[in-house]
Amino acid sequence: MKKAMMMILMVGLMAFGAFGEKYVTRAYQPDTNNVVTATQNFAKLAEPVLIYTELTGTTTNAVTITYTPDLATNATDYATSYRIGTFSTVGGAEAPVVLNTPENTNSIATGAIPRNDALVCTGAGGTAYTNVLYRMVWRVLD
Repeated sequence: MKKAMMMILMVGLMAFGAFGEKYVTRAYQPDTNNVVTATQNFAKLAEPVLIYTELTGTTTNAVTITYTPDLATNATDYATSYRIGTFSTVGGAEAPVVLNTPENTNSIATGAIPRNDALVCTGAGGTAYTNVLYRMVWRVLD
């Protein structure tokens, strides 16, 4: 009986561990206008958690983050972008931007993003788009 209970407990703990949080990482190169449109296309709901920005050279890249709903499914939001916040990156160092982490005082809050909606990063025109790379970490909620 003792062995059976231990086996049930072990199976239960292993099953519980399988339901941990899942994270997805994507890398994005801006287009010629220094804009990245990161479409959330891997889950019903996901939260952006971090944006790592790599900037070569010594310039500074000021970035505006906006949220753009999928126009096909959210007709009331047609042609609407919602500004979330801004951040700046100085060249030569990778700087993480924290999102959706209330316990971090530097966090930019955004909320969950449904499938096919986009997080848009628009960089300042002073930095060549070929010198910028955004790496986004998403927490999958479904």
